[in-house]
Amino acid sequence: MMSGMGELWNSIYDKPKQVVGADISPKMNKKATSNSNKYDFPIEVVEQNILENELDDESFDFVISSFGLKTFNTDQLRQLSKEVARILKTGGVFSFVEISKPKSIFKIPFLFYLKIIIPIIGWMFMRNDNSYRFLGTYCSEFENCSKFKSFLEDEGLEVDFHSFFFGCATGVSGLKK
Repeated sequence: MMSGMGELWNSIYDKPKQVVGADISPKMNKKATSNSNKYDFPIEVVEQNILENELDDESFDFVISSFGLKTFNTDQLRQLSKEVARILKTGGVFSFVEISKPKSIFKIPFLFYLKIIIPIIGWMFMRNDNSYRFLGTYCSEFENCSKFKSFLEDEGLEVDFHSFFFGCATGVSGLKK
């Protein structure tokens, strides 16, 4: 879900029968399709709004996503949890990770890094700070994956919450019983 350019595909260790990458962005899907040629398993890239998609019910063994949750509002996170529960097969597993607003002493330096340093680096190396300018704002508003965890649980999924790098990233993983 929200597959971006297919960055997670290199983390697949066992050769799957098929991988489906779904993203709403035509630009990201074009890059993902180009990147799919590196792998020796079939990859299908579909351009769909993951919140209103045409993926079949109970058709996936795994659902994974990285760094796509922060731009969703509460209603969208609730809808996403419904979609995860709908498309996962019984016994299927899921994993999501997202940058998060730490509650530790790292909060101020981390948000400074996201709001100031990252846009400067984006401008210096890519001559584009637009892609990175709102990263800190999204992170601050999202806070962490705890709300998403509760929505997934509301859908009957078994969910574990994870904190990484002193709270600078959080994630949820679990399964559909």
